[in-house]
Amino acid sequence: MFRRLERFASELLVRTPILVGTLFACDGAQKLLVVFGGVPEGSPAAIVWIGGAIELLGGALIAGRSISKAHSDVQSPAFSPVRSSSRR
Repeated sequence: MFRRLERFASELLVRTPILVGTLFACDGAQKLLVVFGGVPEGSPAAIVWIGGAIELLGGALIAGRSISKAHSDVQSPAFSPVRSSSRR
C-alpha cells in the first residue's frame, strides 16, 4: 500500500504543514476574533486569550514558513541547500 503512495511523498511533505498551520490559525481566530462560531460558553478567559494568541500566531508562522519554503524551492532551486551523502 505504501509503495503506491511513495510518488506523492514530496507533495504531502509540503502540503501537510500548510494544512496544519491553517487549522491552528483558524482555531486561534475562532477564539480571538470570534469567527467560525465564536468561543464556546464557559471557557476561561485566560485560556481563550493566551491559547488563541498562540494558535493564531503559531499557525500563521507554520503555514507561512511552509509556503515560503515551497515557493523558494520552486523559484530558485540553485540556492537550495545540497546535502552530501558522504560523511566527513
